[in-house]
Amino acid sequence: MVIPLLSGRHGAHDLYSGDTSGKIEIIYTFALRHVFRRNNLDRNLKTAYTFIQPWLSFFTALPNQTLGGIGRLMNVTRISITQSGQGGQPIVVLSFEFEVATEFAPSYT
Repeated sequence: MVIPLLSGRHGAHDLYSGDTSGKIEIIYTFALRHVFRRNNLDRNLKTAYTFIQPWLSFFTALPNQTLGGIGRLMNVTRISITQSGQGGQPIVVLSFEFEVATEFAPSYT
C-alpha cells in the first residue's frame, strides 16, 4: 500500500465551506494505492473489486476518529482500478483519491 501526497491548496472549497473562526484552512489531496501482484488477471481484478467496499467503510469511519485534532473533514473524490507494471512484475492497483480538510490557528508572535 502506498499513500502519496498529491497536492495541497489553501482556502475553503465548496464542499468544506463553513465557519473557520479565523483559522487557516488547507486541503490536502492524497492517493491511497492498494497493490495486488498479478498472478491471474481475472482473479486479481475480482479481488480488487471486493476490496472497494471495505476501503469505503474505512474512509467512512475515519472522520469519526479524532485524527489527532488535525483533520476536520474527509472526502473520497475518485476510485479506480488499473493494471500496471512495477519492477518487471505485472500488478493490479486499486486507487482512491481523497481530500482531507485541515485547519489551524495562525500564531502571531
